[in-house]
Amino acid sequence: MNNTFSISRLRKLMTKDWKRFYVSALISLSIQTIGVVLAFYLLGDNDNSSDTFTIFNRVFGFILMIILTIITTPSEIYPKANKLNPDLSFLMTPASNLEKFIAMALYLVIIMPLMAALMYVVADSIIVAIPGSGYDCLLWQYIDRYSVMNS
Repeated sequence: MNNTFSISRLRKLMTKDWKRFYVSALISLSIQTIGVVLAFYLLGDNDNSSDTFTIFNRVFGFILMIILTIITTPSEIYPKANKLNPDLSFLMTPASNLEKFIAMALYLVIIMPLMAALMYVVADSIIVAIPGSGYDCLLWQYIDRYSVMNS
């Protein structure tokens, strides 16, 4: 096998990996999104809270969702890659070690956190849409309102 780096092999490897794990990744992100929605609904903003507290809660939830995604994704996407005796299909994939590493890094550090951010936007929209949740606008509208008030 040729061990030189090839963009076309990297693209094929990333496509193969995506087809293999996208269902489990989306299920995991959906569970995290439901958890965020439930947590914010149960910890809903009451009338005595300030906008600073609301912004802090929601930004903390966003950061927590990104961190949870970065922590839990490797075990879901590549469960057999780091074992002492890895799966033969992983070893026999026609790609160099550098291409496999770059594909893993791109998925775990860039693509999955972006998907988690998108799922957080969905969760934030659901939270705002639930009547009685205590949140009257989306997170970035709170941040905009807070920055205008303080300037």
